[in-house]
Amino acid sequence: PVASKGSEVVLSSTTPTFVPTPEALAEAHLVDHCGFGLSRTGNCYAWGSNAEFMLGVQAAKNKSYVARAPEQVQLAVKVTQMHSQGTTVCAMTSSGGILCWGGRKEHALPQ
Repeated sequence: PVASKGSEVVLSSTTPTFVPTPEALAEAHLVDHCGFGLSRTGNCYAWGSNAEFMLGVQAAKNKSYVARAPEQVQLAVKVTQMHSQGTTVCAMTSSGGILCWGGRKEHALPQ
C-alpha cells in the first residue's frame, strides 16, 4: 500500500520510508521497481528503476538509471489520471488525450 502524508509518500516495507516529493500528491502507484505520482496540480513524478524505460524522465535514456527521488516527467500538458501496469505507464491529459511510455513487453503501446 501507498499512503500520502503532506508532500511525502510512504512506501510499504518492513521499515516505512518517506519519499519526499516536490509537491503534494493526489495519487501514487507502484509497479515492479518504480513509483509514480500525480500531483494535485496535474504534474507527474517518477522514481525507481528505469529497466524498462518507465521513468519517462530526461535522464532516463539509460536502462541502468535509477531515480532515487521523484523526478518530474516533462509533459507539455497537465494530467488528470495516471495508471501503470506491467512495464507501461499511461496518463490521461486534461484535454482528454492519453500519453503512454515504458516498455513494450505487453504491447500496450502502438507499434
